[in-house]
Order: sequence, then C-alpha cells, then structure tokens
Amino acid sequence: MVGSWWEIPYERYLSDALMLSAVEQARLAAALDCLPAEIIDAHTHVARSIDVVALSPSALTHVISTYPCYTLEDGRRARERLWPGKRVRALRMAYPIEGYRHRDINEYLVANANLYEDIVGGYGIPDDINYTLQLIDSGHIHALKMYYRYREPGVDRILDIFPAPILQQAQGCGIPIILHLPRPLPQCLDELIAVLDSFPQLTVVLAHLGGPGGQRFDPIIVPAYERLARYSRVYMDTAFVLDADLIANALQLFGHERILFGTDEPLSLIRGVNYLHPIHGHRLYAPEYHWSQDDAPPTEMRRATPTLLHIQQVEAVLTALRSFSCDAVNAVFYRNAAQLFGLAPHGTV
Repeated sequence: MVGSWWEIPYERYLSDALMLSAVEQARLAAALDCLPAEIIDAHTHVARSIDVVALSPSALTHVISTYPCYTLEDGRRARERLWPGKRVRALRMAYPIEGYRHRDINEYLVANANLYEDIVGGYGIPDDINYTLQLIDSGHIHALKMYYRYREPGVDRILDIFPAPILQQAQGCGIPIILHLPRPLPQCLDELIAVLDSFPQLTVVLAHLGGPGGQRFDPIIVPAYERLARYSRVYMDTAFVLDADLIANALQLFGHERILFGTDEPLSLIRGVNYLHPIHGHRLYAPEYHWSQDDAPPTEMRRATPTLLHIQQVEAVLTALRSFSCDAVNAVFYRNAAQLFGLAPHGTV
C-alpha cells in the first residue's frame, strides 16, 4: 500500500517491463513477423510528473496508478524495445482520471507529439465547455477523449461525460470521440443509441471494445454488438483487451474495417496473468505491483509466469484475426486508424 503517488516505484516498473525474458522475446518476435511495417496504436496515455496534483486513495489501489507518470520520451523508449523494425505512431491522450492538470498535458502534447511522430487525442474538460469547444476547433487534435472519472465520484451518463454542445462541435469538425462507457455496454446501450441518433454524423470509438478493459467474452455482449454494428460511424479499439474470443466476436459483427488496435500504454507495460476468479470475477494476477491484492487466486495462477500485457494484447488480436486475410491484419493494426485520424503514410506530406 502506498500513501501518495510519488511513493510508487514507476521508474523501476518501466525498467523491469522493458527487460524481456527469453520467452517474451521469442513470443514478441513471432508476433512482429505477422504485422505490417507500419502500426498505429490508437489508445495510449501520457503525463509528466509536473502534471500530477494528487491521486485519490481509490486510484492508488487501482491498476490505473501503475505508471502515474509516462512521458513521450518514455514512449519512445518502449517503442524501441517493443516494436523493433516497425514504424509506429500512437494517439496520445492525457491520463484521464482526477488528479492531473489536463490542460497542461494537452499543451505538452500539442507542442511535442509530432516530434515523436505521434498524434494528439485532446482531453476535454466537462466543466469547461468553452475550453473544450476551442480545443476541438483548434486544428491540433485528431480525436477527443473525455472520461467518466474526471471527477470523483464518477458520472454514469454519456451526456454527463460528453455534453451535447461538445458532441455537436465534434460532429461538425469531423473529430472522432474516444468513449469509455461509464457502465457495461448492455446497460448503456439505449442511451448510446439515442446519442448516435441525435448526432448522426458523429464518429464514436468505443474504448476497450465497449467494456472496462480486461474483460472476457460474455454472450450477453452479442445483442449489443449486433445493434451497434448497424451504425457505420461506430468503431472500437482493442486497448487493454486480452481475450481473443471477445475480439473475434467484435470482428465478426463489426467487420475488420471498424476495429482499431490499441494498447492503453503504459498499462500495457504491466506483467500479469489475466484470469477469472471464482468469487471476484475478472482479475489480474500481478503480485509485484503496489496495488496488488491477495484475492486467493487459484494455485495455477500463482504458479504461472506473468507475461508483459503488451505481448498478450498483440497475440490476442492476431489470434482473433487468424481466419481473416493479411489485408484485415493491416487494416486493424494500421489502415483503419490512419483513415479515421486523417494520417498520411510515413514519408509523405
């Protein structure tokens, strides 16, 4: 247990994450061989130490606090280690929870992301609509992220996350929104469809395949996917999704043209074992981190060797795509995001 964010040994976590075992190196090399030369990671986060005000006690016990700081330079470091031989760009967004100077992170990204060949996902401020409208209209951002836990306690309605004037402006400017739903998709579905009907030209990217991240496939999601798939401007990203079956169902119902590869970096730089606890549900066995709790995982979990989640995520997407063509792999890992965010290939203007 830590009492404040600066007690978190995040620099050690990062150094350890980038020291791959021989098994991890082999798995990563095998995955990279299946991927296109250019990659776009459509969901990553950034914050400097000067951007942190304070993290709440609940945040400090949550996986989200693993890396309270993660700079563009840290992202370059990870890229060199984890994507050798690939040209990678990332949509970088501010850490979304309460406790950060989100405006300052937006300014940092606008000024510096291009130096790292990355692009900016602007972070909207729900209680400053004018600022957010100006951000959308600035020409500096490729997408807009807003989050239901911007303030604690969090909100549970989509229009409390993205107020209507902001959705109207995003629609008019052609800026996709990155939407992390405040409740499970089946519970939010009617409200989400009402939003889509009210803003028919709005492009929505559902983060984490419409879930909280780390979730596994549950048949209850299928009817929700079927209803949403009718809306051609709804996309989903695979950030922090480790279950190939869930990704495969999304691909089957939405088609490979509307799924974007994402990692939720730096949370992808955690080593763990994802499993279904018989009492507590979805859990990540990752005993080396400050937020880890002993939930009495099954013996086989304690005996398992934690693996870098980055590798697990890439493998899960590739496994889900195994019955698809090489073109589909290129679409999910590169082309869909390039088209959605209006990016030209490297080396072109």
